[in-house]
Amino acid sequence: MKQYSAVNIYGFLKDESSEIGNSPIYTPIFDGVTLNSALVYAASQMEQYDSLANDINAVGLFNEILLSPLDRTNTDIRWRMEWGRYNMKSALESLFLQNELNENNNAETFEVLVQQYVDVLNLMTDSVLTDSTYKEQF
Repeated sequence: MKQYSAVNIYGFLKDESSEIGNSPIYTPIFDGVTLNSALVYAASQMEQYDSLANDINAVGLFNEILLSPLDRTNTDIRWRMEWGRYNMKSALESLFLQNELNENNNAETFEVLVQQYVDVLNLMTDSVLTDSTYKEQF
């Protein structure tokens, strides 16, 4: 088991230890940061938790984390991913409420942030999407 104790340049702590459900992830921003620490950092970027934060940044961070190669069959990892997806959705909803995103701009094709959420949904959805089930999942 690897030991982490450094604070990286983004200011979040790397966990002292990793476990199977909280293993380190390796992405351009999160190099060796445990899944839990990365998710908490992404959530801290949401305006819901910090009025000076930026939901656009939060959505991008959640996207990077949730699209990283994680073992979705591990229940602890899957639980953390669901928590991240829920918070990603909340940040995206906030952007729509603040009129930073407009639903009319997503009628035929998706804006980048919406597409990022759709990519995460597609990755995390185990059931087959149909015309009748996609609204439930979105």
